[in-house]
Amino acid sequence: MYPTIMVGVDGSKYSEGAFKVAAEMARSFGSKLTILAVFLEAPYFGFTFEYVPPIPQEYEERYRTMLEQYAEKARSMGVRDVDTKLINGLYSVGSAIVREAEATKTSLIVVGTRGLTGIKRTLLGSVADYVVKNAHCDVHIVRSI
Repeated sequence: MYPTIMVGVDGSKYSEGAFKVAAEMARSFGSKLTILAVFLEAPYFGFTFEYVPPIPQEYEERYRTMLEQYAEKARSMGVRDVDTKLINGLYSVGSAIVREAEATKTSLIVVGTRGLTGIKRTLLGSVADYVVKNAHCDVHIVRSI
């Protein structure tokens, strides 16, 4: 049904819930699972989309360790094809997820949500909301933790 599934993780309990659902779906469908982490640095307005600055080494090591732990967990859950990616979000986590999913021809994106509503959602923004509105493929939102 979904040959490729991408799940966004950040180590939070919300992304943990999304990861579990994505891994179960990947196992059930025999899908490739890409576990994606997005590094987001405070915006610097001198950057252009042609130049993406490197991720600082201390963050890269931390993210890579987290991603490998997720990959091991997915394999232990029975997912056969697991890939991990760390990308620089530059300005927005949501747009980075959507761009990466398009570039890799992902068929399903799984993201968690904190379930914010009203003014909190307006002020803080929503990665899940952005992904739903802009993704080229199906999106599964996980509300449970």
